[in-house]
Amino acid sequence: MNGPDTKSRKDRIFEFLVTAYIQLGAQVGSVTLCKHSHIDLSPATIRNIMKELEDLGYISQPHTSAGRIPTDKGYRYYVDRIMEVENISLAEQENIKSICSISKAQPEILLENILKSLSEITSQASLVLFPKIKKNLLEQIRLVLLNNNKAIAILTTTSGLIKTKDFEIAKDIDDAYLGRISGFINNNCANKPLNQIEDILSAILLSAANPIYYICKDALDILEKIDIENESDKLFLDGTHYLFEQPEFEDVARYKRLLKAFEEKTSLLNFVEENIRDEGVKICIGKENPCLQMQDCSIVISSYGVDDNTLGAVGVIGPTRMSYKRVVPVVNCMAEQVSCVFETL
Repeated sequence: MNGPDTKSRKDRIFEFLVTAYIQLGAQVGSVTLCKHSHIDLSPATIRNIMKELEDLGYISQPHTSAGRIPTDKGYRYYVDRIMEVENISLAEQENIKSICSISKAQPEILLENILKSLSEITSQASLVLFPKIKKNLLEQIRLVLLNNNKAIAILTTTSGLIKTKDFEIAKDIDDAYLGRISGFINNNCANKPLNQIEDILSAILLSAANPIYYICKDALDILEKIDIENESDKLFLDGTHYLFEQPEFEDVARYKRLLKAFEEKTSLLNFVEENIRDEGVKICIGKENPCLQMQDCSIVISSYGVDDNTLGAVGVIGPTRMSYKRVVPVVNCMAEQVSCVFETL
């Protein structure tokens, strides 16, 4: 991104136009730019620059008035080449750290608090993608007898996530035998990814002798009943009212499209999952969004995780007219703090 002293006249005019439109939500004309941009250029020169910006596809004239607004292409140019992100205040940094510190022993509560805080700080809709438990590492599994034909599995990951599942058992299986199965799984699979455990035990089963063979076989039967692979994706949203309050969504058709996207969430979930593989903040602007129902919006997301293991993502959804220089550092800070918490679990 350019520094303030290296920006061309064109970039300085365009930056002011974007800033004014983000703040006002109204078309910006050459008179406004001439009076308030603090750039010593004549109105004629400013009009020529605006014509150049329009020819480049960075601004458009949606109505017959003299005002212009940024296009999706223009926002992309602004974000990639001009924007200088704001610094997060020390008070906000301490607030984010405090939120993470208070709930760090309970990952799900931590992420729920982050979701709410992200929306409140940015005044935009927020999203959090919870970790997929099957991508986590096993800390331990406990199998506890409930009655003569039912038991419960309590599975804990190294990142602090917990999954519980009731399952049917044969009447001749007692608590002591369940303890032996738990110990066998833990001894062979601790600190291994959950989605690899069945493969690990299957390999052991091929060469196992009695009584290990039967313990290993029963362990595989129980894991199949627990069904680690079959889990619902946990994508949560908060603060959607901020988005619907924006003037862009006073249009009924836009409102209905966005509401449908939030209700179904499948396309949004697919987008988030496909874009958390890269490090850093990902910004998707308007029609860059593969989810057709959300092409009036921009999405800013950043992944969190431990070492090279990406666990989930946090982000913000707003109109394309969002304050990117404000939102980007907040999303980045939130993701970094969540990663720090998971590293200590």
